[in-house]
Amino acid sequence: MDMSLSVFLESKGISKAKAALLAKELKPVTFKFNTPLLSQGEHWQDFYIISQGLVRLYYLDSEGKESNKGFFGEGDILAPIAPSAITGPSNFYVETLTEVHGYHIAYAKVVELLKDCSISQCLFHCLTAQLLEDKIERELMFLQQDAKKRYAYFSKKYPTLCQQIPLKHIASYLGMTDVTLSRVKNKN
Repeated sequence: MDMSLSVFLESKGISKAKAALLAKELKPVTFKFNTPLLSQGEHWQDFYIISQGLVRLYYLDSEGKESNKGFFGEGDILAPIAPSAITGPSNFYVETLTEVHGYHIAYAKVVELLKDCSISQCLFHCLTAQLLEDKIERELMFLQQDAKKRYAYFSKKYPTLCQQIPLKHIASYLGMTDVTLSRVKNKN
């Protein structure tokens, strides 16, 4: 991330004064590869800005098989958005895929700092709108595209992720095995 925290937060709809206030509260964090940030059953109480590295969200089925739900990288905000994620125990896991550098603050503190500023709603609206768009896009991909088209779409939309994320995680996100994805890639 090449911009200051204040400028980054302003780009998300927060007023200059509130962005400066929030930026002062954010603390730098570094996590090693494969570090759990949230486990199923825990309450998600963190707000992160990722300046470098990759994080994944995933589910475990009853047999312990992982299914990737999403990826977050440089310039992304990782925070609970859905009411169920804010108030209830998590249904999924969050872990680092690489070493991650970023900034952290308690989610409740962000809400407290931004509660009296109507423009701050833009931050939560922006995050919610992006989450919804990603979910709609992924659902359409699963319903309307075969494995080859799903991978082509993913690689076009996220070219850097294709270089950084292990094949098995991309395959899981796209709803296929890593063997199938390997075949799809080799045909291109």
